Amino acid sequence: MELRQEIEVWYVIPALRKELAKALLKLDLTQKEIAKKLGLTEPAVSQYLKNKRGKDVAFSDMALKQVKLSAKKIAKSNARGASLVEIQRLCKYLKSKGHICKIHKSLNAGMKGCSICKGK
Repeated sequence: MELRQEIEVWYVIPALRKELAKALLKLDLTQKEIAKKLGLTEPAVSQYLKNKRGKDVAFSDMALKQVKLSAKKIAKSNARGASLVEIQRLCKYLKSKGHICKIHKSLNAGMKGCSICKGK
């Protein structure tokens, strides 16, 4: 059984980066610009856009709305850490809505009575 933070690092953050890259592309940023904004390499962005990375988690429509909001903030910002702030905000949002817990349970078949995610 993984820690909640491990779930975030191994599954949630890559999936968020994938969705952010897709949303930034729709905002007419180039792969090079997306890489710079997200602090990634261009090949990493390419893999996210081709669904080769971050494909293990699907988000709800409400979560995707939050991702699009974050993408707009990141696109407008010139601050170096804008994407980090937004990824942290998105992780908090997902935790508060129980999404991290659902992902945790889906990855650990047979898990019953777990209170790790609710431990805040």
